[in-house]
Amino acid sequence: MKMYPKMEIESMLKRKRESLGYTKSPKTKLIKIKETDPSLHKIMEPIELKFDEKSEIINIINTGGCIVKILLNQRKKCALIESHVKFVKEIGDGQSGAHVFIVTIPGKGIKKYVVKTFDEKDDTVVSDEKKSVGDYADIYYNRFHVSKEWFIRENGGNPNRIINIGDTFRIPYYAILCKTKRESTYERFDYGGFVTVPKGSYLCTDSKYSEYVIGILCAELYTNGICINFYDTFDFATCTGGDGVKQYIFMELLTGELYGKYQELRNIKVKYKGKEFSVLDILYIQTLLAIAYYQKIYNLQHNDLHFKNLFLSKVDENTKYLNERLTEFSSWQYNINFGGKSINVYTPPVPYLIKIADFGLSVKYGTPIVGNKNMMEHGYTHMNFGENWYPNWYTENYDIMMVTLHFFLADESSLLLRRFMEYIIGNTPTTDNILKVYRKNKRPNISIISQFDHATPEYMIQNKELMDVFLEPHSTATFIGID
Repeated sequence: MKMYPKMEIESMLKRKRESLGYTKSPKTKLIKIKETDPSLHKIMEPIELKFDEKSEIINIINTGGCIVKILLNQRKKCALIESHVKFVKEIGDGQSGAHVFIVTIPGKGIKKYVVKTFDEKDDTVVSDEKKSVGDYADIYYNRFHVSKEWFIRENGGNPNRIINIGDTFRIPYYAILCKTKRESTYERFDYGGFVTVPKGSYLCTDSKYSEYVIGILCAELYTNGICINFYDTFDFATCTGGDGVKQYIFMELLTGELYGKYQELRNIKVKYKGKEFSVLDILYIQTLLAIAYYQKIYNLQHNDLHFKNLFLSKVDENTKYLNERLTEFSSWQYNINFGGKSINVYTPPVPYLIKIADFGLSVKYGTPIVGNKNMMEHGYTHMNFGENWYPNWYTENYDIMMVTLHFFLADESSLLLRRFMEYIIGNTPTTDNILKVYRKNKRPNISIISQFDHATPEYMIQNKELMDVFLEPHSTATFIGID
């Protein structure tokens, strides 16, 4: 994705708004989460902590650099993290055994953040040959693409030190580099062809690196004023010590998972243009639009969109986007362009915003490719009873098909969700008809998914029968998505 300076972004937004009949020039502002638990606020001495290096990482990707080497080399932050950043409360688990904590960071005011922590350990191996540290570093780089620099660092720092037979040395498998050394070809799991991954792509054996990179790319959609339904991702740090290696991903704290609120939200009704919807209905429309944006801009496939990876952000009187207070408008507006056609979608205000999260299984197929290498090679079939649950090629229907079923099963009485479900499967959404298209684990059956090319956000958003009143203009709307 081409990156623009802040002034140019604001100029582009101004031109877009003026072309749609708006005269105010917006400036991007972050949503402020309403503080509800004062006991979590910890006042500590101010420190200097460079806590937002997204632009550096994005620049590395756009210029073909090595992201793992940069993300490993964050030792200056470790002393600050260990001595000043306060881990207040554990709030859940993430992918790959990660632990999720609320943290407070001095010098950043009272806003709370979330950090995912990962505990890593070096493998200890007994040497059966007499070789130098540098020689072993070459071997493990050529065999497994382990960073030579990190291998040497973890084994004392001297590449000329001799490791004798019977001595032990450490292999930092968490330091496997993502950047591909050669072009690779993978057979599609539906046997429908092959996928070519060019040399210089970023396929990460350790998914936390691709999760972080895709997270900051989606954070750009939010902070650059393109779509409100993402959240800010800040920093990554790798810290070593006597108890092994700890890695951290710092993110914006959101209100909570949709999973814990959907039963309440399906019973809260809103009237809009003479029709009644539930808050859950409107959150589905937000999700549909968010998927459309990340597909259009990044060719991104999330691969795991369920209610525990859809988060909520509470809307209150302080919630602003593009310099507008959301609670002051009777409609929220998305603008997105498909093939030169500008589409405007209008939704009623609701108490929450959807935020798409957790990109551990995701693959960005736009240039350069960034993603979880295991998704391309085997799709975790060894954990899925030998079945392929995820597509290892870019398809625009998998994510929306999966998340639509989750919404529909959460509220089968919803006329809106039933309409979208019927459109996708081409039939009445009974259990038997759904199981002709989906697996029992609520994922689309990828062996037949190519038969559902109509079920994409692009087609669904432009379908007047599906979208109904959401395509009708509204006089007092504020943008929460703009292409």
